[in-house]
Amino acid sequence: MLIPTSEHSNHFVSCTLQSVESVSHNTKLFTFELPAGSHMVVPMGYHVKIRTDNEVTRSYTPVLPLTGCSPEGTTISLLIKLYSDGHMSRHLSSLSMGDQVLIGEPEGNFSQEKFEAADELVMLAAGTGFTPMMKLIRHYLSTNSHKNCKLIFFNRTAHDIYYKQQLEELEASYQNFSVLHVLSNGDPCWQGVRGRLNKELLQEHLPKPRAGQQVLMCGHMEFTQALICMLLEMDYADECLHAFT
Repeated sequence: MLIPTSEHSNHFVSCTLQSVESVSHNTKLFTFELPAGSHMVVPMGYHVKIRTDNEVTRSYTPVLPLTGCSPEGTTISLLIKLYSDGHMSRHLSSLSMGDQVLIGEPEGNFSQEKFEAADELVMLAAGTGFTPMMKLIRHYLSTNSHKNCKLIFFNRTAHDIYYKQQLEELEASYQNFSVLHVLSNGDPCWQGVRGRLNKELLQEHLPKPRAGQQVLMCGHMEFTQALICMLLEMDYADECLHAFT
C-alpha cells in the first residue's frame, strides 16, 4: 500500500540512479548512489522508503548480491517488482540514469543479536519476500559454517524465481545450506515441489520445532498471516518467529 509521507517523520536524502538490471520478467534491481560524502549501511532486516514528487512513499529492503563482494555504504540496491498499474512502478520505470530519487533512513525492528544467537535458521519467502533474506543468507553462511540454514521459496512459476543459479551455487558450496522451491503453477517440465502454502507441506519439509531455532518469513500479508497460524499450530514457539512486514 502506498502511504502519504506526511504520516511519517523519516528524513530523506536525494540519491542518483546508477544502474538498472533486469532480474526477471517483471522485476528489476535498481542501484542508487548516495550524495557525495554520505555513508549509510542499512542493518540486516531493515528497510528504506522511496518518496515520489507527489508525497507518496513505498518501503523496500536493500539487498546485496548472494555471492561475491559488494561494499556497502555509498550505494543502495533495491530489488523491485514492477506493476503496470502501480504509481511507484510507473515512477521508477520512467527514470533515466542520473535521475534523482528521495530515499529515507533505515527503519525496522529485526534483532541481529537474536539472529546471531540462533543455532538453526529457517526462512520462508514468497516472491519479493525473498529480499530481506538475501543479506541474511550471505551473512549467516559466512559466519556459521556449522549451523544449518534452510530456505523454502514460494513462487508462481520457475520464471519468477530470483537468483536461482546463485542459490544453487550456494547450496553446492555450503553443506549446511539447503533450498526448496515450491511453485503454485509450475510448467510440465518442473520436477520440484508443486502447490500452495499448506500445513502438510510445512510438516513434510520443515525441521521439527526446538529451542535455538529462528524462523523468518516474508511475503504478502495473507501469506504471512496464514504461515504464522500454521507454525503456531505446529508448536513452533512464538518467540522464535519473526515476520518481515
